[in-house]
Amino acid sequence: MNLARIIIFILVITEYKPCVGAFENQTETSAVGELLHRTLSEILSGPLKGRRVTVVVDEDQEIRAVVDTGKKSSWGISEPVSLVRLPVAIPEKRGKFENRTGSFQGLVPFPLESGAVVIIFTPIDLWWFLDFPPVEWSLSAVLIMTPNSCSPSDLLRIPLATTSPSLALICPSSSRKALVSNDTSLQVWTWTPFASGRQLVHLGPWSSKVFGTWKHLFIDRFSDMTQKEISILCQTKDRPLIYTDSSGVLKGLNFNIMKALSRWLKFEIKYTLEGNVRWTTMTDLVQTGQNDLMLNYATLTPERNRDFDLTVPYYREGFGLMLEVPPPLPRWQNILYPFSWIVWVSVAVSIITSGVTLHLLNHKFQKSLITNMITVLQSIISRPLEKVPPQWRVRNFLLVWWVVSWLINMSYTCNLIAVLTVPSFPKKVQTAQELVESKYRLCMLDYGEFVPEALSTSTNPTLAALGKKLDMMPIVDHLEEIGEETCAERVVAGTHAHTETYSYVKILYSKLGYNSFVYSLQEQLYPGYLAFLVHKNSPWKYKFDQGIQWLMETGLLLKWYQESMEEFIAPVKEDKSLHLQPLSLAHLQGCFLTLCFGFCASVVVMAWEVVSHRGADFGKGANNKGDSTTHLEGD
Repeated sequence: MNLARIIIFILVITEYKPCVGAFENQTETSAVGELLHRTLSEILSGPLKGRRVTVVVDEDQEIRAVVDTGKKSSWGISEPVSLVRLPVAIPEKRGKFENRTGSFQGLVPFPLESGAVVIIFTPIDLWWFLDFPPVEWSLSAVLIMTPNSCSPSDLLRIPLATTSPSLALICPSSSRKALVSNDTSLQVWTWTPFASGRQLVHLGPWSSKVFGTWKHLFIDRFSDMTQKEISILCQTKDRPLIYTDSSGVLKGLNFNIMKALSRWLKFEIKYTLEGNVRWTTMTDLVQTGQNDLMLNYATLTPERNRDFDLTVPYYREGFGLMLEVPPPLPRWQNILYPFSWIVWVSVAVSIITSGVTLHLLNHKFQKSLITNMITVLQSIISRPLEKVPPQWRVRNFLLVWWVVSWLINMSYTCNLIAVLTVPSFPKKVQTAQELVESKYRLCMLDYGEFVPEALSTSTNPTLAALGKKLDMMPIVDHLEEIGEETCAERVVAGTHAHTETYSYVKILYSKLGYNSFVYSLQEQLYPGYLAFLVHKNSPWKYKFDQGIQWLMETGLLLKWYQESMEEFIAPVKEDKSLHLQPLSLAHLQGCFLTLCFGFCASVVVMAWEVVSHRGADFGKGANNKGDSTTHLEGD
């Protein structure tokens, strides 16, 4: 049952053509009117108590005393009564017949509120309303009342009645004497259209005690659907919901749901299998009634709720986003990974600050700033001092700095061991906002889903930005996945992210052998509840709701989903590089590069010292020679 709209129709046929002339006198009409008034009063105060009431009449009809709104208090109506007039004829300017929906459009200008009870006082001549009821009303119950002796099988099969889940007919017995007598009885009938036995069911004579509740007046008409064949439309590549295996046998979560429902309700299924077809084409076939329902992925949206009957949700999912796993960072940078850049900056600032501080404390005994900086660096690299300064203030400062250096050194060494043996990766994109800010574009197959339009018209800045980065790929019939491979190749190449229904896209990359090279983002686009699209005003839809709810409560839906996913998704191959392993030359690239850099720096410093020392010796020798010459001249 459509929980968003619960609408009950009571059709009261007030004009009739009696077969016997005695029925034409005013006495008999008065008796029929009193009978009608009393029955309506019992119905409104019994099974329909507390529901809103709308009275529908034709535009030229006067409300007679029996339905005078002045008497509404005697009916036990607590809510106000609304009156709506509809035309008997159909002027061209008032409305037109719509082949797509099978009803007249523009003739019913009022929306029906949730929970409304509509009492229709109409002659038989209002044929358009009986034969072509407005599709948008989504009936949940129809009660037909007539003061005539009637043909139940005919009245219960008018289109207004057949589109309703709940149906009942109340009409008098065929006896003339019973009709005008004080103990006239009204008979209650219903129709079970798909039952294996008798379809016309006589519930018995009307009694406010017997039919005092809703479930007694409106029995379950679709508990037996043996004679019903439901036409199901499905695209067979919508894994894990509905698909065919290598032998052509249908499988999947949604297939298992239909299989369980058909066993319970005993209906037959006729599958219409589609290959490479757009979603919009399939929804058109269901909307026009060529198929009863669509079995593929469909989320709940206001537009679909308007155009279809939606079952209760059976699963919650959105559109996943797949990206390449970024390659490991270069191993020669391993010596930098133990600390973040903030820690590295902090260590550098601490070294410079400590060197300057030591110079200020020790400048009387060691005037070189470079020598004091070397003293500070020695503790960082665990090199002992050749001589401890004699000043106690310098010793106290160095004691504190040695403790700090020991902590820094130990933290770096421990983290370095882990970094050298486990590859380091750049930070992964995990949200839609991060995807917008990244280099990646967005790729999607153009098969008629709502996502491209929703992104381009979204008021959310992140989603609107994704819409601008979206590249649509055409359907390619000769490919097994009809073109999804194109997006997958772009993902592996590192240029695009791929969006598709979450479960399907994970299966797709596993089937293509890319599951170890890609990952799915934590965030999904447009997550929502999945439901089956059913042709509008299908009266048996509420039985599907009951069955799906029971399957969900028992946990079978989750079990079937997991089994379908396990059939396709292969376990990711373990990366041996992530296991513990002995250090190799490749792991120590950064260390050897640092050692080489140190050697080169040492050579440069040594060369500078040699050149400086020779220059000093040369100058000293020249000075000594000059002094000797002067001494000889003096002698």
